[in-house]
Amino acid sequence: MNGVIYAVPQILCTDLLYTRKGDNALKDVENIGELHDALRNSGLLLDKESPIIQVAMYLQALTDETQRYTDHYPPIEEGMLSSEAMTSLELISDMHQTDPEGVPEDSGWYYYARRFAEGMGRAYIGYSESMDVMDENASDMDFRLFSMTDDKDVPLFYVDAAAINAKVSDEKKALALDFLNMITGKEMMVRASANGGNPRYLLATRYGIYDALASDYPIYAELKNVATVPNACVFRIKPDGDAYLEEAAKHVGILPSLVE
Repeated sequence: MNGVIYAVPQILCTDLLYTRKGDNALKDVENIGELHDALRNSGLLLDKESPIIQVAMYLQALTDETQRYTDHYPPIEEGMLSSEAMTSLELISDMHQTDPEGVPEDSGWYYYARRFAEGMGRAYIGYSESMDVMDENASDMDFRLFSMTDDKDVPLFYVDAAAINAKVSDEKKALALDFLNMITGKEMMVRASANGGNPRYLLATRYGIYDALASDYPIYAELKNVATVPNACVFRIKPDGDAYLEEAAKHVGILPSLVE
């Protein structure tokens, strides 16, 4: 990238909608409006404590509304927010269910994914790796990409990439490139995802990783359908991205029930 860095995509993240197999009222839900029609005012679990994550949810809703992906950030400030995208966040807030006993301080990652696997709520929104904490109950879940509005879903992914500084010496650059290719390669990623028999359900960028894992862990065959969805787009962050997100979070902070 502009002679400054080399980067190889390694892992993807995107919001998936989880429902339980056998919940026929939810098995065909494809967007937030349909989910709200089914759940009304309770039953949706999320691990979405950060206001900045709520900004990302707003941007997903805006992309689904406009049916147009842009690689720059639209203004997020008073008087310039999309009413349709904000309505989607309000519907999520209406459906959001929290543990009446609160979240323990030592709960760790994906608390509500674990609670969903234990039987709490009827739907859960989270990343693929949240199945890591669902243990054997992960096979009892259906998951899918979904639209944040009533429009067609425009899949948006975060990308974790391994990167090196392109300005290192030639000797170090060769070693760094070898290392970068190793940690993003199929063999290493298969081992990391399988995790010694406790699969982490990472959404890898290399398609062959899913084929290598699917025979032992069938969920990976379903995850490949997510990773290979046509016309997917990527969240991009620019050098001023942190400042943008911090400022935007002040204006999308309408979901106090999502923040512990």
